[in-house]
Amino acid sequence: MNQIQDPTQLSPSVAAVRQEAGHAVVELRGDIDLDAGPLLRRTLLELVAAGADRLVLDLSGVGFIDSTGIGILVTIVNKVHNHFDGVVKLAAPSENVTRLLAMTGLGEVFVVYPSVDAAVGRPTLSEAV
Repeated sequence: MNQIQDPTQLSPSVAAVRQEAGHAVVELRGDIDLDAGPLLRRTLLELVAAGADRLVLDLSGVGFIDSTGIGILVTIVNKVHNHFDGVVKLAAPSENVTRLLAMTGLGEVFVVYPSVDAAVGRPTLSEAV
């Protein structure tokens, strides 16, 4: 993956970006809404343009997503899948976010994992034993 400007400086919704098991793990925080949306969208699109075609969006720090946030997730999934034949995985969504995905029917569209470890395919301690 090519380097881009520090994503945590581009969007306050991005707490960290790191590489794990061939995936760019993007740790998100706060609310993903109309206020945070445009910068987050730009930041994620820049990551994709820089070559991140296997994204894990860590939602454990996200308490709320509105329609703007859902639109961003759909945009990123479509861009990565259709243009780069890649994958976007959602990891560790809160109960509120999980409920929203279920209510909108998007829980069936997104690839959702209970944790970042599960999303990147690393076995948990109980699975490794």
